[in-house]
Amino acid sequence: MARFAAIALVNLRVELATVASEAGVLGIVIAWPGGAVTSETSIRGNTRLDEVSLEAHALGVRPGQTIAAARARAAHLRVRVVQLESVSKTLAGLAEMAFAFGATTAFEAGGFAGDIVWVDITGCGHLHASESDSDGERTLLARLADRVLGMGHVCRVAVADGPHVAAAVARFASCPSRTSIVAPPIIVPPGGNARALSELPLAALALQRGRNEKTFAWLSSIGIRRIADMQKLPRKSLGLRLGADSARVLSLLEGDDRAPLSAYAPPEIPAEEALLEHPIESAEALLFVVKRLAGRLAARLAGRCAKVSRLELVLRWRRPSMTGKSKSDEEVSTILLAAPLARESDLVSVLKTKIEAQDRRGPFVAPIEGVVLRAVELVAGNATELDLLTPESKADRALPKLASELSADLGHEAVGMLALANTWVMEDRSRLVPFGVKRAKLPISAFLSGGTEPSRLLPKPLAVRRSALLHSRLVARFEKVQWWRCAFSSRKSGQRDRVEQYASWILDIPRPGARTMAWVETGPDGAAEVRGFLD
Repeated sequence: MARFAAIALVNLRVELATVASEAGVLGIVIAWPGGAVTSETSIRGNTRLDEVSLEAHALGVRPGQTIAAARARAAHLRVRVVQLESVSKTLAGLAEMAFAFGATTAFEAGGFAGDIVWVDITGCGHLHASESDSDGERTLLARLADRVLGMGHVCRVAVADGPHVAAAVARFASCPSRTSIVAPPIIVPPGGNARALSELPLAALALQRGRNEKTFAWLSSIGIRRIADMQKLPRKSLGLRLGADSARVLSLLEGDDRAPLSAYAPPEIPAEEALLEHPIESAEALLFVVKRLAGRLAARLAGRCAKVSRLELVLRWRRPSMTGKSKSDEEVSTILLAAPLARESDLVSVLKTKIEAQDRRGPFVAPIEGVVLRAVELVAGNATELDLLTPESKADRALPKLASELSADLGHEAVGMLALANTWVMEDRSRLVPFGVKRAKLPISAFLSGGTEPSRLLPKPLAVRRSALLHSRLVARFEKVQWWRCAFSSRKSGQRDRVEQYASWILDIPRPGARTMAWVETGPDGAAEVRGFLD
């Protein structure tokens, strides 16, 4: 039997309105695409409220009232406009986070149960089972609610045999406290849909839309207030009243919920955005905003079971132009992480280092009005099995974070790992390869010689006479190296003149009180230099 978990975001639109402003007596107006309301400046006295805060509700302000009527009850009512697109983006982020609990997720903005996110948890409950929770569903719902709360939203969660019933129970079930909008997780046992619906109001059947508005009014006029009363009516006569929607409603009354879900497909590049009501100018305020975005992004990465290897931090602002009109502009900072990261604390540490490095270079160009955090490159976040008898190495967690912080501060070109290069030039034998750049593995046999090589290079070459070395009997080996790197020029017609050549050998050179093997390099100009010794 299919099992669905529903997350009801009962206060989402008020939360979006209070991200950059103080909570209090608020009225929310939704800016619909193509509607007359686009911002606070386009609000009129006859504009109707879509949502109200708990403080406004306690003063008698209700959704559907005009702003003039609402302010007659609460003179200090503040009205905020929330874009419908921001509601959908928030629900999409929650749906992406919920992939950590089920293979299929979906969401609906402004449906019969308000703002809802669904998760198909069929066959996933046993993964959270314990001695106190044999089927694991209660633990799953508790962890799901904690993830939502960690992303900054309060919610109600429920699980049932169908998505419609789960959403209805999560949204319309009564709360134990009248002063709170949050209820404990509700689990409808398998086969208990009809009984769970019987305790809910008629609004849980979504009868107030379209052609069923008259049916809803008729049921209210004859004294039917709850679904339990409706379940007692004769099915035949009730079906005639319901019309084209009779099959769906009658099935729900019997507990049969087969409503399809429109599966959510996450974007290729996850991104979190914050639009600020009051522009910020300090690094501390920017870090506060970025920390919130990093927490949401980390939750979405956990839902994908992925880690990020490249981040983009976008700062947006408006600055006046010569024409007197403000001009939008943005600055994109790319952060190449030394190792893929996914935890919120690690992402915040790297972003903090980047912001502090930018702040040391000077103040921001203009007050920041928007911040975007994007995970440009993702890798699979494969989990590692822990050993009960072997402690986890602290370096496995600390080193990637430390290297990523250095990369954000100094630049990814200055932080990396040493790699061997196939060259005879000793100072080029080891090279710094930045993190994220694929390194070709060179076998030992790739080098030209397997003979003895110097173990120590001089900080400053020691000049010697080349003629004395060539006629000396102390020369142990003479080889021409890097001949394929010799440059040629065609300054003479029909001929190529050798511009540069290299020759190196090992010889016995006297030192004060001892004789040792040395590495000597010569050039085409006749000069010879001792570059290192064999200790």
